[in-house]
Amino acid sequence: MAAARELVAGVRDLVSLPEAYLKIRSLVDDPQSTTEDFARAVQLDPGLTARLLRIANSAFFGVARRVETISLAVNLMGIARLHDLVLTTTVIGTFDRLATSGLDLGRFWSHSLHTGIIARMLAGSSGVFDSERLFVGGLLHDIGHLVMQVAAPAQCTAALERSRASGEPLAGCERDLLGCDRAEVGAELMRVWQFPPGLVAMCAYQAEPWLAGEQARECALVNAARAMAAALEAHPATGDLLADCDPRALELAQLDGVALQDIAAESLRHLADAVEMLLHQRHAA
Repeated sequence: MAAARELVAGVRDLVSLPEAYLKIRSLVDDPQSTTEDFARAVQLDPGLTARLLRIANSAFFGVARRVETISLAVNLMGIARLHDLVLTTTVIGTFDRLATSGLDLGRFWSHSLHTGIIARMLAGSSGVFDSERLFVGGLLHDIGHLVMQVAAPAQCTAALERSRASGEPLAGCERDLLGCDRAEVGAELMRVWQFPPGLVAMCAYQAEPWLAGEQARECALVNAARAMAAALEAHPATGDLLADCDPRALELAQLDGVALQDIAAESLRHLADAVEMLLHQRHAA
């Protein structure tokens, strides 16, 4: 854990969250806040305002009417979804500004978005109450990789190459070469950013959800979602989407009766919309 703290400390000034997001987070915690308070907070950042209006009018969000004001967008989205969308665009924008040699950011975020979309769909199909939060958990599951690429690119690349060449688990290679793995680094960054404990757990225990206590099922769903996303990226016509999942994780995820192939097909359609709105146009504002 000390190594993870050192890596995060080394990039902390580079990956600070913008004022607009911090204001929105404080409003979420304030029971007296109003829709207009949230709208004014979003409007602190013209780029964020434009991105949210594009999302609100996209197939990704799925609203039948034209949304022309942030106040209406907030009313239609609800506070929780607004927060999660602001968080999504904020984190993507924060790391887009950094130099990450050796990493295809478009591919990285596409995989992350796909994992988030599948996690949300698995959660919704298996009766998890707060399935929207699983989208954020899936989206951010690999954020520690970005920190490693910024803070220690040579060691990060060496760990990847060693894992590919030897077949060793990547997490073990990272721990050998950097003293920690990307899940530990991502969780530490989330703690520094003061994210909710549930999101921190989804990152920290994504590979071993049985260690996550009360958040074990949510962590197991992220585990399953990242496996499905990777399987679909490697072999779109694959039959066993969860072949790489640990049986203990599958048991915790409670996916019996869930139509995985249907979710896989639908997730690819949602992914195309999400990539268009959150990646291809992220520099337009």
